[in-house]
Amino acid sequence: LAVGIPTSEVVSAAVWWNPPGATMHFPELELTEIKEKKNTGISFSGGGSRSFVVSMAQLLALHELGLLGDTRYVTGVSGGNWAAALYSYRSPNISDDTLLGTWSRPSEITIEELSKIPAGCARGSALS
Repeated sequence: LAVGIPTSEVVSAAVWWNPPGATMHFPELELTEIKEKKNTGISFSGGGSRSFVVSMAQLLALHELGLLGDTRYVTGVSGGNWAAALYSYRSPNISDDTLLGTWSRPSEITIEELSKIPAGCARGSALS
């Protein structure tokens, strides 16, 4: 589900370990863009593809309520983590608006409407 990430881009990760008895260190707080956010976390439950769909809808709702931008931590289990990872590791060129798309009533979901999903929208990953 690497939406909008060219295959030439590399996603890297780092691990920090605190020895037993050491004071906990949170290296992400050294980043200004993280430190300035509220100390709020969101976790999505598991459940495979159903959880992925629900988690993406919850991300959209939180975004539309203006709450997602202030969230410091996003995580999940199983399908919930598919959504969390897609949201967290998308290309920086893809905005929340593009990735999350807009609400659709079930009666509005047609082949014609599905063909209009813009590049970078997570819903498009289900069509490829």
